[in-house]
Amino acid sequence: PQYILALVCEFRDETKSSDARMTAGVLLKNAVAPVKRRGEATLDERWSATSREQRSSVKSELLATLASHERFVRNTAALVIAQIARVELPMCEWDDLLPILCSAASAYDSGESNFVEAALTTIEYILEEATNDDALAEFFIGGGCINEFLTVTFKSINVADGGSGAEDSTPTMEARVHAIKIVRY
Repeated sequence: PQYILALVCEFRDETKSSDARMTAGVLLKNAVAPVKRRGEATLDERWSATSREQRSSVKSELLATLASHERFVRNTAALVIAQIARVELPMCEWDDLLPILCSAASAYDSGESNFVEAALTTIEYILEEATNDDALAEFFIGGGCINEFLTVTFKSINVADGGSGAEDSTPTMEARVHAIKIVRY
């Protein structure tokens, strides 16, 4: 728990070198990987044993990291959030995650295209996890979250760029690609 929080803080720190942040990101992804290594507890077991306060700190830091200017940081944060969501959402432990992501993914006119893209990437990764996790899939189907995700997704695909279309920005196009990938789940 402290290890994960320390990695998130290092990973999130924009003043650190890219190498340091990449290393922290790789270690962070490995720390939350769903595979059980010999003699190690699974993320589910480790996460459940962590205090609510520590879990909340890690989640807050990760969500804030989605606004990073560096794509690899946003993508890694999205992967880690999806892994934690796989554990927490079925137990109703992260009630504000989906509203936060849907709100961020809908804010395409806010000028925060990196955050929009990261929110859609996170949604994509969470839905990808749901294809391999029955409890998470049931959470989405039973909780009616799919409709909200699809609404946000279709809006993201169809959003006007505010220009002629000839100057389509890469982050906006990336966000659309992630939105289209979400639909396939």
